[in-house]
Amino acid sequence: MKTGIAYSGVKDVDHVRKDMEELAAGGYTHVLHPYSEEDFLYHQETMKEIIAISKECGLQVYVSTWGVGKVFSGEALSELSAGNSVQSQVDNRGEKMVASCINNETFRTYMRSWVEAVCETEADTILWDNPRFYIQEEEDRWCCRCDTCQKIFKNKPVTSCPMA
Repeated sequence: MKTGIAYSGVKDVDHVRKDMEELAAGGYTHVLHPYSEEDFLYHQETMKEIIAISKECGLQVYVSTWGVGKVFSGEALSELSAGNSVQSQVDNRGEKMVASCINNETFRTYMRSWVEAVCETEADTILWDNPRFYIQEEEDRWCCRCDTCQKIFKNKPVTSCPMA
């Protein structure tokens, strides 16, 4: 039986090694390491080492898109979405949201770089953690209506309704 656990926030590799050994000894078979924007910007080598340690301990390693661009689940701070209004999602009232647009080429380029960095760690699996458009509390508000999404929608072929 597969048994997994999420493990985040620890960057001290000696501490990680001890924890991964304990997890493996306790019967865990999988570990999920969130890989945030902060990890991508400042801790790539440490994350490689953490993932290597986890694999050495016999654990299958999943890596998740922890809060990246506020497109994916996770409470991690997103400098990407807060500092780059060019790639922001836009609601139906024309207001920019603090979340990157999944369709924006700048965000997609960033994600390609993120994936390449994670692939270099030799993790077993990348978990796309709940990608989504920004959710408004009000029912009559929705995303995304940025220029990119409008172009995609405009160029989408009209199909007949299967219910007609």
